[in-house]
Amino acid sequence: MISTCKECVLEDKHHHHARIQLTRCGTVAIDIPETQEHIETDLDCVEIRSQSGQPCLICTEKKKSNHAKDQKALPLQQQDARELDKLIKDVSEEYETLMNDLM
Repeated sequence: MISTCKECVLEDKHHHHARIQLTRCGTVAIDIPETQEHIETDLDCVEIRSQSGQPCLICTEKKKSNHAKDQKALPLQQQDARELDKLIKDVSEEYETLMNDLM
């Protein structure tokens, strides 16, 4: 697998759509078309975490200008959170295998 995409509807008040792309090179790209928002970060900077009982995709985006970090919480449906958590783990394992093969 070179990359995996997951489409989901966010559990925010506007029910925006998110397209999440995970690559075996260790990157994550998230597009939210309704707000024209684009987030890019490393695979180790995303996780599924519960916030006030709501599963969220937590993304820490590194800013290139001053090395500051922005954290974004994207509320997910339970099923999407489970599927995305599994995808993150699978892609992380593939990335680790790839890095070990290169050494």
